[in-house]
Amino acid sequence: MKVSLSLTNERHLLHMVQAVDLRAPFAMGHFQTVSRYAVLIAQEMGLPSPMVEMMRKAGLLHDIGKFWIPDEILTKPGRLTSEEYALVQQHPVIGANVLEGFPSLVEVVPMIRHHHERFDGKGYPNGLTGVEIPLGARILNVADTVEAMASDRPYKKGYPLEKILSILQEEVGQQFDPDVVKAFMQGLGKAGTDIINNPGAELGGNPVDPESFQLLASALMNWLQFRLTRFPNEAASQNAGGVNNVESTPLTTLNG
Repeated sequence: MKVSLSLTNERHLLHMVQAVDLRAPFAMGHFQTVSRYAVLIAQEMGLPSPMVEMMRKAGLLHDIGKFWIPDEILTKPGRLTSEEYALVQQHPVIGANVLEGFPSLVEVVPMIRHHHERFDGKGYPNGLTGVEIPLGARILNVADTVEAMASDRPYKKGYPLEKILSILQEEVGQQFDPDVVKAFMQGLGKAGTDIINNPGAELGGNPVDPESFQLLASALMNWLQFRLTRFPNEAASQNAGGVNNVESTPLTTLNG
């Protein structure tokens, strides 16, 4: 029963990932690519198999909190206002709060919550510094940033490989953990630079299929309603009020 429930929960979480993908088609495949980079880094650092598996899941789920960010912000082609950016900055906390309801993902939660922290302490949400930041979050930071730099977005074209590698080196000790960057570079040397791709360029600007999104969104909201009703103690939220509080977010607003 526990195995079946765990598998069912993971399937629902992956549906959430797919729903975010559908809302931001320019980032299609982002989660899978970040997961692949995170696994590459973890393996190169010699982390044990259970930790590598946690990194796989963390890569898939790292931006799950963006499901609660309005479409007009998530897909905005221009520069975000300070208010919009402040809202986007809440997505790691939202995602962590959602995932705290899953005992099998307890080790993933701090990775999600802190994957936008910077090694120099200038990140968010808590301004952690250096090794105060969970190792998994430091790995996600590099993996997430590499994928974002390589991919097309409404506000920029994907960077060439040389620029990506140059920025990684420039940000060592500032945004990034030096050991994580070293592991990524070593892994890249073994796996080949063709693992860094631009999935957004292959989409050709195709529009989102609204019916597919509605199906996923409906399934997600039904599932969340069930969990909030059946397992109220698992609906974790350590921040009071506002969008940070998953329980206080009306289910009718979840689709943007």
